[in-house]
Amino acid sequence: MSSALDLIGQPWFGWVAGGLLFGSAGFALGIWLDVFARRRAGANKTGTELTSYLVETWLDPIEAREQFIENRLRREIEESHAEWRRRKFLAEHARLEWEGNANALADDKFRDHFQNLSTEASLQHNHYEKLVREANAEVMGKLRDGQLIAKGFEVVAGVADKEVMIDLPLWRFLALDFDNSRAGGHHRNYIAVQIGKPIIPAAKH
Repeated sequence: MSSALDLIGQPWFGWVAGGLLFGSAGFALGIWLDVFARRRAGANKTGTELTSYLVETWLDPIEAREQFIENRLRREIEESHAEWRRRKFLAEHARLEWEGNANALADDKFRDHFQNLSTEASLQHNHYEKLVREANAEVMGKLRDGQLIAKGFEVVAGVADKEVMIDLPLWRFLALDFDNSRAGGHHRNYIAVQIGKPIIPAAKH
């Protein structure tokens, strides 16, 4: 006990103790700053580097829809689209026949025939659009669970200068515009979006 007191009483003890305390405080501060920097970097991260995944072919959203949906649904869409075009053609032909013939204009039979065909074409188009929405939903589901992945140029402050992977959790909030290859939602916007099937499925976050 007396030896410890003797050490404390030495004139150099204050300098040594002060140095140890300062060094410990600096070490703790360094760890805190490192953790803060890592968290800040994670919070500001907008996408994963493209080299993180292997994809055989990147496709525009419409091409991806045709490629990655179930075969049954793909056939139904193709058949429905062909039937819609056929009925649309018949309705247009009936309209020209009705409007281009003075006798037909006065005959309700031609008018009714055209209207019936036009209604059938419209109903068929509605059915086709319903199938397309079903296909879109299937693609979105595969993006959410990692069966498919996507990349795009993130628009920040009106500028899109870096192509990044669109992180899987974001697909819970993003909406995909298949026609214009855009995705947006949850304060994020991407253009020139492309979709691919990973060779190794992406891990869920």
